Amino acid sequence: MDQTHTQTHKQKFTNFVKYGLMLKVFSIFTNFIFYQYFDLDVKVAYTYVLILDFFLAFILNYYFVFKVDNSNLLQVIIKFIAAGVGFRFIDMYIYLAIYQLIGNIYASQIISTVIIFVLKYTLYDKIFKSNKKTEKS
Repeated sequence: MDQTHTQTHKQKFTNFVKYGLMLKVFSIFTNFIFYQYFDLDVKVAYTYVLILDFFLAFILNYYFVFKVDNSNLLQVIIKFIAAGVGFRFIDMYIYLAIYQLIGNIYASQIISTVIIFVLKYTLYDKIFKSNKKTEKS
């Protein structure tokens, strides 16, 4: 690989981490609000968190992480939805399993995020890249 491609990959990964952390802070705060102030059940609160997280993740990944500006948006959305739904079910399963073990919603949320983080980046990189039209030099 040439240095330009490696740098671009590093920048994408750095942005994925940066925006992912910002989104996770938002999600933890939202989970706190739903759970503590609205007194929602753990599953219901986290379901709302995952829905918000999904929509915000698409916007952040599309415009700021992978910076897709020349793609078939419909194809990207369909693939992102399919991957996102799968990740949300995996995330929910891991989150609830950890919550049952430790009884702390915040630690459970962070641990479940860390577990699926690399898998998410790898798949999202493929989704956004696969629909990018090649540019002529």
